Amino acid sequence: MLQRINTSKKLLTVACVFLFLFIFVLNCLTPYIADDFTYHYSFYDGTRIQAVSDIFLSMYGHAFKTNGRVIAHWFEQFFMLFPKVVFNLCNSCVYVALMYLLYRIANYHKQRNLLLFLIVCGMFWYYLPAFGEVALWQDGSVNYIWALLGGVLYLCPFFHHFLDPNGNRATPPDTYFARSYSARYPLSLAYTQRSHLLQ
Repeated sequence: MLQRINTSKKLLTVACVFLFLFIFVLNCLTPYIADDFTYHYSFYDGTRIQAVSDIFLSMYGHAFKTNGRVIAHWFEQFFMLFPKVVFNLCNSCVYVALMYLLYRIANYHKQRNLLLFLIVCGMFWYYLPAFGEVALWQDGSVNYIWALLGGVLYLCPFFHHFLDPNGNRATPPDTYFARSYSARYPLSLAYTQRSHLLQ
């Protein structure tokens, strides 16, 4: 009986839904804080962000005036164009996706395990420093929770390579890394050279 409950697909789905609703409520109770107000305005010319096109110029200025985390902060300014409930919904989805992905990695090629999913969620909640700043605050969550999800997704082929019991290595990690690195290197080199010239 307990084994059937623990491996139930429906109960795992229900747990994900409850987690989504819980995080969504917490997001709704979290207002704009600190840097969120700053990101209503362009880092390029100081005007209020009113369109998606404004964000690109703002991130250009952001890269030289503040820091180079332009992808995360692009999303921060993008959501400033909408009512906060839009971000609350998206952030709740990202949080649940991260928890489920971490659970899948921990439970790779095994039976569904509701208890393990709850343990992963509980440990993330308990051990994450400053949960509100990292997972609920808009500027913090796009920098940390969203970026963490992107990082874990990037590492998925590596987990698949090393954990697959069948030895299925359709995309070797070294090939995957080489492709992604070759795509990123020119951009990082250009940014480094431009930064050096401005010093």
